[in-house]
Amino acid sequence: MLTDADKFSQIGAEQTIAANLIARLEYRYSDFGTNVYRDLPATVPISIKYATHDVRLGLAYKF
Repeated sequence: MLTDADKFSQIGAEQTIAANLIARLEYRYSDFGTNVYRDLPATVPISIKYATHDVRLGLAYKF
C-alpha cells in the first residue's frame, strides 16, 4: 500500500530517429520506505529498505 512517506522520481526523453520511429529512455526511482522485523527471541531487529532503480528503453513505431 502506498503512503505519504513513499517517494518517486522519474525522468525521461524521446527522440524521433526516423519518420515513423521513436526511441525512448526513462529512469524511475521508487522508495517505499523501511520495514523493521523482530524475530523473538532475537535481540537484533532486521531492517529492510524497499527501493528500486529502473531504467527503461523503448522503441515505438507510428502507423
